[in-house]
Amino acid sequence: MVAALTPLTRTLERTIRWTDAYSDPHGNAPDDRPQGAVLTYDEPQVEVAPLIEAQPVTAPVVEPAAVPEPAAVAEPVAVPEPAAVAEPVPVPEPAAGPVVVAEPEGSAELGGYAELRVAGQIGVTGNPFLYAQRVRPSLEIAPAEGALAGRLKAEAVLEATLTEGRDVGKEVSDTLLASEVGDLLTLAGCAYSPEPRYNSISDVLAVERLHVDFNLESLDLKIGRQAIRWGSGLYFHPTDLYAEVLLTEPWREPKGINAIKATVPINGSDVTAVVAVGDDLSPFFQVAQGTAEELKFAELPLSAALRGTLRLPGVDIAAIGLAKADQSWFVGGDVRGTLGVGYWVEGGWHGPTDEVDGYGEVVAGLDYSLPLLENFYIAAEYRYDGSGSAPEDYDYASMLSGSLPFDCPMLPSAPTVARTSLGRHYIAGVTRLVVTQDFNLQAAAIVNLADGTAMLVPGAGVIATDRIAVNVSAQIPVGSDGEFKPADSALQYTLGTASVDLTGLKADATVTGWVRYSF
Repeated sequence: MVAALTPLTRTLERTIRWTDAYSDPHGNAPDDRPQGAVLTYDEPQVEVAPLIEAQPVTAPVVEPAAVPEPAAVAEPVAVPEPAAVAEPVPVPEPAAGPVVVAEPEGSAELGGYAELRVAGQIGVTGNPFLYAQRVRPSLEIAPAEGALAGRLKAEAVLEATLTEGRDVGKEVSDTLLASEVGDLLTLAGCAYSPEPRYNSISDVLAVERLHVDFNLESLDLKIGRQAIRWGSGLYFHPTDLYAEVLLTEPWREPKGINAIKATVPINGSDVTAVVAVGDDLSPFFQVAQGTAEELKFAELPLSAALRGTLRLPGVDIAAIGLAKADQSWFVGGDVRGTLGVGYWVEGGWHGPTDEVDGYGEVVAGLDYSLPLLENFYIAAEYRYDGSGSAPEDYDYASMLSGSLPFDCPMLPSAPTVARTSLGRHYIAGVTRLVVTQDFNLQAAAIVNLADGTAMLVPGAGVIATDRIAVNVSAQIPVGSDGEFKPADSALQYTLGTASVDLTGLKADATVTGWVRYSF
C-alpha cells in the first residue's frame, strides 16, 4: 500500500526542485558544471550557462617588483654630475652586503557565493512554500615562486545549507495518518517513525571539494574530494560514470567524489585513469580495527575507471570503461564535434547486477547558435534507456528511497538507489535568448515520448550588479496519466473499506526564485 502511494511524492519532489535548469555560476570549472550546463563550440564569447549569474570577483595578487643586485665592477667608475633638473630625485646609497627583497611565498584566492532560494507550489494543500539558504565559500592556494609555481594548487569548498518550509514526505505521511488508511497501517504494525530534517552537522555542513592538483609536463594528478564530470549530453549522461543525476536539481553543483585522478597528455589527446572510494568508509575502519566479520571485497565502496580521448580537428572521440567492487561494470563511448551544427552521441552498456539485468543507454543531440540580439541558442536531445518500462508497467515506488517514514514489516524495503526516470524514450530541448549581457530568457522541456507527459521550465535571469544575480523560473507539468503528471485516480486509494485522497498534494505548477551574491 505504501509503495503504491509513491508517484505523488516523486512528482512533488520533482516540481519543487526542477526549477532553473542550466543556471551555472560563472567561473565554474568544467568538472563542476551541473549536468544541465550547455557546452557549445560556436559561441566562445558567450557565457554557456543560459541563466546568467554573477561571477565572483577576486582581486589579482600583485607581486612587488624585484630590486636588482648592484652590478659588480672591477674598478670604481666615475659618476658624472647629474644634469640640473627641476626636481632632482635623490638616489640612495646601496646598503652594505647583499640586497634582500621580500617575495611572496604563495597566493590565496577566496571566493564563493551566498544564495537565498524560495519555491512556491500552486494548487496544493498544506504549506506551499520552501525556503533554502545556501553559502558556498571556496579557497584556492598556490605557490607564487619556485619550482612548483604554476604546477601545484590546493582547493577547498564548503557548503552550508539550511532548508525550511514544505516537507513533501511529511505532508504525504500526515495525510495518510489523518485518513482511514492510517488506522489500518497502525493495526498492521506499520510504525510511523519520521526523521527530523537535521540529525547532525553533516546535514547542514558538507565538504564539497578538498583536493591537491599537480600539473606536470607529462602528468596531471588530482588527489582528494573532487568533481568528475564526463559526457557531452544535454540532460542525460550515460558515460558520466560517477554521475549524481541532477534531473530534479539541475541548478546544483555535483557533489565531490573521493578519488585519485591521473591524466596523461599524448600529442593533443589524453588518457585519464580514476580510482574512487565511496563516502561510507566504515568497511575500511572495520578491517583496520579487526572487527570486520567475513567482509567481502564486493562490499567495499571501490571503483576504477579509464577514459581515452582522441582529439581530431572538429571532433573529440572518447572510449570509457568502469568496474566496481560489487562486480557492476560499464563500457561505452562519447563523440562530440561540429559539422555545420554542434552534435554529440554518447552511450554504452551497463553490465548486469544482482538487482537489474544488463541494458543499453544512448543519447544523441544537436545544438546551434544564431546572432540574434546578443545570442540565440537552441538544442535538442533524444534519450533511450533500456532499463525503463512501458507506461502500463511504471513502478513509481522505484523513484523513491525511503521518502515515506513508515516501518512496515510486511512491505518491501525502498530501493537503496532511486530511479530518476521511468520510461524508455525521451526528448529534451532548450532555447536561450541572450537579450543583453546582463539579461536573458530561456525555456527548457523534457518529454516522455511513450506517455506524452512533459515538464516545461520557462525562466529569466539577470545580473543586477557585478556581484548580485537574480533568477525566476517555473515548472509546469503538462499532459495526463503519465510520468510527469499522474492522473488524479492514481492518487486516490482504497484498502478494504478505508480510503485516502492525495490529489490535494499534487501541484499544478511551481514557481521558484533565487538571489545570489558572489564574493
